[in-house]
Amino acid sequence: MLGEQYISSRINEERLTKNEIDVLQWEENVHREDMTIFEKTMRLEKLIHGTHGIEKISVRKLGTVSGLSTADAQRYLAIIKYKVKHKTDILIKAIEEGKITSLQKCAALAQLEPEDLKAKLEGRPTKQSLTARKPVIKISKEADVDIMKRIIEAATKEFKAEEVLESLDLNKSKDLNEAFNLLVTFLKDEKN
Repeated sequence: MLGEQYISSRINEERLTKNEIDVLQWEENVHREDMTIFEKTMRLEKLIHGTHGIEKISVRKLGTVSGLSTADAQRYLAIIKYKVKHKTDILIKAIEEGKITSLQKCAALAQLEPEDLKAKLEGRPTKQSLTARKPVIKISKEADVDIMKRIIEAATKEFKAEEVLESLDLNKSKDLNEAFNLLVTFLKDEKN
C-alpha cells in the first residue's frame, strides 16, 4: 500500500450483518476520487434499503448514516426516490451513461416529470418550458378559426411538433392562441 509500514484495520470477532457490511463499504469507498455519481447513488441506494428503507429514510437519517452533508444527502435522495416515485430508471440510466455529471444538475432534473426529463436529455424543449413563457402572438377574435386551425396543424406536422398540441382543443380560441404561441416557442427552441 504505497510504502506504508502500518495499515489501520478493524478486526471483528463476530460476523457482520449485511447492513453493517454496506455501511463499511460506503465508508471505505466514499472518499475515492474516481467514484462516479452513479456508483455513489447505487451504493447509497443499497445502504438505504439495508438501513431505514426507501419509504422511511429522511435527508437527516441519510446524512447521519452516510456522513454526507445535508445538501448532498438531499440531492442523492431526490435521485434515488425519483425511480421509486415515477417507476422509471431514466434518470439513473442517464447518470450511468455519463449524460449528467453534476450532482446538482442530477437533483434538479429529478424534479421534472418523466416526459420532461426525457425531452431535456434529448435536447428538446420540455412541456414545462413551453407553457411557462408569455404569449408572443394573440390571434384576433375576428380571425377565421378554421383557417388558423389548419395553419397550426400544418406547421405542427411539418416541424414534427405534435406533442405541442396534445392537450389542446383547437376549436376553442383560448387553446388556439396557446397552440400558436407554443408552436412559436417550440420553433425558437429548435432553432437554438
